[in-house]
Amino acid sequence: MTKTNLIKELALEHSMTKDQVELIVESLLRKITKAAVKKQDTHIRGFGSFLSIKKKAKIGQDIRRKEPIQIPAHYSIKFKVSKSLIHRINKPCDETNY
Repeated sequence: MTKTNLIKELALEHSMTKDQVELIVESLLRKITKAAVKKQDTHIRGFGSFLSIKKKAKIGQDIRRKEPIQIPAHYSIKFKVSKSLIHRINKPCDETNY
């Protein structure tokens, strides 16, 4: 599902305009991004967590030249799915799963 499809479906489901829903979705994504920039985790109960993780410096390889290169330490984002979502995904699909 794309962001555009999500906005369309939410607008239909909640009798709102696409512009209204787009503002809400963009605001949510901005908040998650702002937390990530501050190296903070975002937890959404029943869905999952966006975790800010620090990766250690390491030596990689330049694919073209086959030479070792230094990759500096940096932060990355990891998404961890909640247990309840994993259970819902693994149940047989019917209208009550979502």
